[in-house]
Amino acid sequence: MKRTVGQATLCAYIGIVLLLAGFFPGLPDTLPDYELIHSAWHVLVFVGAALLVYGLETLRLLARRHRRMTS
Repeated sequence: MKRTVGQATLCAYIGIVLLLAGFFPGLPDTLPDYELIHSAWHVLVFVGAALLVYGLETLRLLARRHRRMTS
């Protein structure tokens, strides 16, 4: 799969949205009562962090590649 700037940016934005949704105010108060919601919260935070890191690292890689080609 070819990495593009658009895909990397979209992944980074989706990662940020998932991380912000994972730290919604009042959510930790309800998590101990519902095991399914608690496990979904872990998945939400992990996937959000992974998408954010993937998107930012891809953008960094593409910027370095572009710098090498133009110099």
